[in-house]
Amino acid sequence: DSVRCNSNKSEDRHVLVNFSANGASEELKQALSLDSLFGLKGLVAVVTGGGTGLYHGRREEVLKQAVDNYHKHAKGEIIGLQADVTNKADLERIIGKISEKEPNGIQILVNNAGISGPKMEAFSNGHTIHAISGMVNISQNHFAYNASKAAAIHLTKMMACELANSQIRFNSIAPGVFPSAMTAKKGSDDRGKSDISESFDASKYKIPAGRPGRLQEMAASILYLCGKGCQYCDGLVMNVDGGILLTNPSAC
Repeated sequence: DSVRCNSNKSEDRHVLVNFSANGASEELKQALSLDSLFGLKGLVAVVTGGGTGLYHGRREEVLKQAVDNYHKHAKGEIIGLQADVTNKADLERIIGKISEKEPNGIQILVNNAGISGPKMEAFSNGHTIHAISGMVNISQNHFAYNASKAAAIHLTKMMACELANSQIRFNSIAPGVFPSAMTAKKGSDDRGKSDISESFDASKYKIPAGRPGRLQEMAASILYLCGKGCQYCDGLVMNVDGGILLTNPSAC
């Protein structure tokens, strides 16, 4: 007997995977389990820009707050380390601290740190921060900023090629409009920084999904790229944008 995948007719469209008694081996069943495909137990990850968003990643009090908030629900250990990723001395200091804590090194690196305040303001001439920060791959008449995004995509492929023989995979995410400290209105609290639905105009950006992205959708994308289910992907640029590039092909 073979593995049968059946999609039901319910609104949620769950996918059911049934293994017959004489079908898949126990080894295959284990390999296809959720924990095996997406579990990160026992792995060490470093996330840069791990505070509440851009502008805040280097503030120690914000990092501490982020650690306290997420530690309530995390099974593993979360440690906040203050550093400037553009400062070589800071990076060497952080590497030393990580090496002391984890002598076997790390298995996951999430480069999440963004442009710092003064440089971002320079790009925002005549436009809102919302339009620049939320639309990673959409043309905004900011040539330097858009060129940097194209460079990041090419860097992904170059790094994947250079590190392939070292068994290090290098993938990236190209997000569309997602809530962050930079998409929020001035003076917004933490809730406002994590929800832009009230002020969002889907028609302005022509997003097929009809809404901005949700934080859990970004988290799920990162989880997939870090897990065993994505071990055969290298040099991948994942567009997590609600289909916005389908209606803005010139931005590809």
